[in-house]
Amino acid sequence: LGDAAAPEQIKEREEHLRIATEVAKLGTWTLDLRNQEGTLNKQAAEIYALPGRRTFSFLDFIELTHPDDRRLLENYIVNDLDSETKRVKEIEIRLVHPDGSMRWVAVAAKKLEHGGPHCGKRYFVVGTLLDLTDRITVQEELKKAKDLAESANSAKTAFLANMSHEIRTPLGAILGFTSLLKSNRYS
Repeated sequence: LGDAAAPEQIKEREEHLRIATEVAKLGTWTLDLRNQEGTLNKQAAEIYALPGRRTFSFLDFIELTHPDDRRLLENYIVNDLDSETKRVKEIEIRLVHPDGSMRWVAVAAKKLEHGGPHCGKRYFVVGTLLDLTDRITVQEELKKAKDLAESANSAKTAFLANMSHEIRTPLGAILGFTSLLKSNRYS
């Protein structure tokens, strides 16, 4: 049962992983650093707004990234990923969809080394994409609401200070005249 059951267990685990990434809306991708060609799972293709597409090149990866974030992504893929460490670094970048809309994503990846003495070493980057756009949109709306509330509070404070001054000025004169009328000098 040992060796014969292994392919079935592998298929079952792959299906579980596929379902888990689908439920989590987690995109996965693999990039071969030698030929700079890669593959996307269904969720990654949807995050990139490229439904049905399963392959990409490193150049595609860069071109679909917001121009201000391209250098960050290039440095991340080329310099920051180390196959020797267990640490996975995550970066947040913006993607530009073919229709011009923009999405925020978290990219996490790990460099892997494959090969042996006869076929040479090949390096791959295996990573995930998580769409953060909804979370970032909510954070921006909360910040705007907070700024608006702080602005309204400042306006209220300024109004009350101004009204207090406007009331105190004539009130001082009235109290002064009242005090004079009460005094015996004018009686």
